[in-house]
Amino acid sequence: MIICFDARFLGAEGTGIRRYSSELLSHLLEINDRNHFLVLTPKDACSQMALDQRPNVDVLLSNARVARAQQQLSVPLQLRSCKMDVYHYPFYDPPLIPGTPLVVTIHDLKYVKFPWLFPGIRRMKSIMIRSAMRVATQRASAVIAVSKHTKEDVVNLLHVPAHKVHVVYEGVSRLPPSNDPTRAHEYLRSLGVGPESYYLFVGELRPHKNVVRLIEAFAQMGNNSIKLLIVGKRYSNYCLPMRRVQALGMQNRVQFLSLVTDAQLAVLYRHALAVVLPSLYEGFGLPILEAMSVGTPIIASSRVSLPEVAGDAALIVDPLSTPDIRNALVLMAENGALRTRLAGAGRRRSEQFSWKEAAAKTLQVYKSVMYRRSD
Repeated sequence: MIICFDARFLGAEGTGIRRYSSELLSHLLEINDRNHFLVLTPKDACSQMALDQRPNVDVLLSNARVARAQQQLSVPLQLRSCKMDVYHYPFYDPPLIPGTPLVVTIHDLKYVKFPWLFPGIRRMKSIMIRSAMRVATQRASAVIAVSKHTKEDVVNLLHVPAHKVHVVYEGVSRLPPSNDPTRAHEYLRSLGVGPESYYLFVGELRPHKNVVRLIEAFAQMGNNSIKLLIVGKRYSNYCLPMRRVQALGMQNRVQFLSLVTDAQLAVLYRHALAVVLPSLYEGFGLPILEAMSVGTPIIASSRVSLPEVAGDAALIVDPLSTPDIRNALVLMAENGALRTRLAGAGRRRSEQFSWKEAAAKTLQVYKSVMYRRSD
């Protein structure tokens, strides 16, 4: 089988789709060498993953920007002479590749369900995104959804037949090992924190992440020895979290870290008092799995996919209730037995998710598409 995997998102630093593309592709390539891959990728990503050194890979370098109208012309032109059995694009706006079965991955439908939450997404753009999603999912031979909740949204909001939507959970990314405790503690000291003296939020700063309510709940704790570290990509059109910190006079207790290295993120996960994800909407929730895999307790929203991923291995809160979030923060700080129980449950829960399994299930989706085409 000849599979074209569009890996141009490998050039999108600090995004979950970059992580998804990198992990899924690397594990697909490890399954076996009977499948041949055409990998569309930026030059830098090719060298980082050593794609050009793999015998079952042909690299197609591309500077075409993802999620842009221009790709609708440039990518089909680049692929026009390539033979392939399936083309996988890991987002909602795939280029049109005539005559080739298409697989798309839908991570979430936040722009469709909650357009008013995004300052930069006006009504017309929301309509355009909904239209692009609908066209892509209707054209696709198969749709991969990263959770059952995302599948429900695809079926109910985009009216895609349920049999065409396949749930393939994401896996736990391999975090760098903690081989150098001295360097780890030096990094924490540079941030003004110590082990189990801070809560950690990981995710882009967008309204649906509910960071403002988390900051307000944290401010009500009254424990000045604990800090809140917020790690994630910032957007110039959304400054409410930073403004709320200033308004509450919490500059010394709340710290914003934009992009951190994987090694630094691993240190932050391992030494946090708890990882808090009080989102109003998530397609999956990778930070939960990453934190659980290293034994860090979780406080998670009761909304959408997060309980589906966390199971019974997290302290679940109502994301619309500041008091509920505050009470969970206090309970986690004061109850060591609870932290120990959740840490153990989290490790066991995280073992149920693997990128190897995600790759195997994705390959089955490819095969089903190819066999259907040959019937």
